[in-house]
Amino acid sequence: MGYKETLEHATGERFRITPCLGIENEIENRDIIADLSRLSQRLSPRDYKAFKKCIIRFSFFIQYTDSSAETDAPRCVVRWNEHLSGDPRFASYADCVSVCQKIVHKIAICSENDLLFMKNYCKYSSFSEALPLDYIRKTANPLHSSRNVDVFMDTDVQRYTRIKQIIYDESINPDKDVFELIYNDKVQVKCYKTDRTQTGDYKTNRELRWEAHPNNFQFAYRRDCDGVETALVLQICAFRNVSPSLVQALQREGFLPDPIVSYRCPITGDLLDFEDLQYEVRNPDHGRSAFQIGHMSPLKLGGIHNKENVAWVSADGNRIQGNLSENEVRELLKRIYRNRPDVRP
Repeated sequence: MGYKETLEHATGERFRITPCLGIENEIENRDIIADLSRLSQRLSPRDYKAFKKCIIRFSFFIQYTDSSAETDAPRCVVRWNEHLSGDPRFASYADCVSVCQKIVHKIAICSENDLLFMKNYCKYSSFSEALPLDYIRKTANPLHSSRNVDVFMDTDVQRYTRIKQIIYDESINPDKDVFELIYNDKVQVKCYKTDRTQTGDYKTNRELRWEAHPNNFQFAYRRDCDGVETALVLQICAFRNVSPSLVQALQREGFLPDPIVSYRCPITGDLLDFEDLQYEVRNPDHGRSAFQIGHMSPLKLGGIHNKENVAWVSADGNRIQGNLSENEVRELLKRIYRNRPDVRP
């Protein structure tokens, strides 16, 4: 059995990437084998295994929602799956090998500083393992090709990684466990996965945003998803009653202003309090939340999933905004103020 068949067998009822990790012994590509050998000498066995998982997952697989299936849950399939025929996300096995070859080579020859950065990115990722692998242009067709993928190590991605290091340092952040709950309960899904949409041209249900159809308004580059997470975390750090040691550490590195400006809901203007958020994530009430994550310009109205367009919104603010943009909310509130003198203070 060749490596192509190994990959296909990994996508049964339950996706398992572990059988695919013997890539060095199965793939018929000398360049990949040579670069993996070089990389294995530069990484610990644990890091090498984590890097291989990330590279193989990105190169050969995709989360796909099949609208004709009995369940709308996304499944991990190979990029040459028949259901992707005619889709810009489709890629032949040979194309996927080329993607893998480019990524492995770029990582294998990178500087020690860049390799250390990628190890930290992988360690502190919101997923079990991840590397900063992304598409260059979502308009490329085919999308998944060696010409259109890259390893992104720009300033924003490095900023994301450094902030995660600070957040997860218990000597700096006494509320590390609370932030883990916030990541898991609120941030991860909103930042990185699509909403459940079963109408329209593109059905989705918690797919990774960079694996959604590029014409879907919910598509976003991985690097933009990282930026969204960074923005939301820094907003939390400006809530009332956040640990001073955490705030000061972020201020020292220029991630927060000094003096800090307390964060307010962009719709109601109410101050948001970290102690209230902490209580909520420790004592969840399913279906109810006083802290919502919103797009100030809704994606359905042409907004973009990026760091400039996301904010923590109070429950009241979320109800007021609905599907309106921030500007539309502002005009609505002005109209209410003009038309209802009886409610003015």
